[in-house]
Amino acid sequence: MDTTNLIHADIFFFITSIAVVLFTILLIFILVYVLRTIRAVTHVVEKIKIESEQVIDDLSDLREKIKDSGSNMSGMGKWLLTLVFGKVASGVFTASKRKKKAKGTNRDASEERE
Repeated sequence: MDTTNLIHADIFFFITSIAVVLFTILLIFILVYVLRTIRAVTHVVEKIKIESEQVIDDLSDLREKIKDSGSNMSGMGKWLLTLVFGKVASGVFTASKRKKKAKGTNRDASEERE
């Protein structure tokens, strides 16, 4: 009876050893894949960091130009509208101002006639 228990133990340890080796190989492949992914993400984060610093520099330059030129906010607002929405939106907002001015001049003219 001792020999059958010994044979069963040997078979158990042999199968367990193969499973541990296969698990270790699988774990190594997974770790290599994770490390490659981390390197790629790190590379992308570095690029984003560099680009964001350049954007910050550009915005600070734009702020300095605005301060130096002394331009008013309405001019800047029109520029932003044109930049974001194109000429159509810029024309819509300037047309509404023209209508208001035209209405105001008609009232002034009718008051002067009386």
